[in-house]
Amino acid sequence: MKITIEHENNRREHKPKGMLAFAKSSTFETYCTVRMRVELSEEERATLSKNKLWDTVVGTKTNLVSDFEVADPALRNYLTEPLPMAIKDYVAPQGYFHDFATSVEARAHEQVLKTQILPRIKEYVTLSGNWKDGPETFEL
Repeated sequence: MKITIEHENNRREHKPKGMLAFAKSSTFETYCTVRMRVELSEEERATLSKNKLWDTVVGTKTNLVSDFEVADPALRNYLTEPLPMAIKDYVAPQGYFHDFATSVEARAHEQVLKTQILPRIKEYVTLSGNWKDGPETFEL
């Protein structure tokens, strides 16, 4: 399993709508994006397919919804509920990405990926691939 993680700072413009559309300036919002690409070997992909592990939930993701996009607090709370993320979501061919309001949140998520999510995926692949029928003998 080969992993590449990138992070970038982004800016998006929010133009006033409705009666405020004639206002002189737009508002800019900055956010940080964490991008990850996981390359699996053919053997690792075969193990995930053989053991039907692609849909196994290994983490969660919360959407970044700004006050500009959704003004209603109840709707914003609904949209920011944690979503279950399966192995297939983290190792998708187009890659995985997540937006954050601050670089601190982005770095914290990067650490969660490195220390919790990716090791969990590797553990599923390793333990499922090493499974052998029959007894195991060992000494303590």
